[in-house]
Amino acid sequence: MSGGRRCAARLVLGLLLVSGCSILSPRPDPSRFFTLTPIAEPGPNPGALAGHVLGIGPITFPPYLDRPELVTRVGPNEVRSAASDYWAGSLAKQFETTLSHDLQALLGPSSVQSYPWYAGGQPDLVVEVDVAQFERAIDGQAHLRGLWRLRNGKSGTVLRAGESNLAHQGAQDAGSTVAALSELLGEFGRELADAARALPSAR
Repeated sequence: MSGGRRCAARLVLGLLLVSGCSILSPRPDPSRFFTLTPIAEPGPNPGALAGHVLGIGPITFPPYLDRPELVTRVGPNEVRSAASDYWAGSLAKQFETTLSHDLQALLGPSSVQSYPWYAGGQPDLVVEVDVAQFERAIDGQAHLRGLWRLRNGKSGTVLRAGESNLAHQGAQDAGSTVAALSELLGEFGRELADAARALPSAR
């Protein structure tokens, strides 16, 4: 092999080695993990449920939402999951935990129990929620839509029921989306707290 060919072969081999190293070298993980934020604590107030036990649940989520990735609605019948933005744990559990914290702050019960509870240990008032929508739309609005019921924890009687349909502008990326969803969940908690305060037993 001539000297020129040997130089060319060495150059090609060197380039292959360099490209191989760049392909095999570790790359930063782009994954990000997010949590919902509860409302700020209000001022000292015994609350409408002082001395009572509040139960949260069951809370149901559509399967397309209760998944690790953040979801964006891109059309009336189409949703798209994020490539590297994830919930830090179950979204349904985060929703329940954050709502429990919000209602504790807003209503001041002696304790908050999560469903299921043991026989003989039923709460005084139960909040049930069927979540239909909790996501960002392609237009940058975050949405929370769901049905809710307030039950007497002892008898199971429905005391009040309703539907909430809330929206918040400004959900442009994953961080602002989660912040907007947290705001919506806080607003939802305030709606439930208002409904609980309006019950005859809470006056």
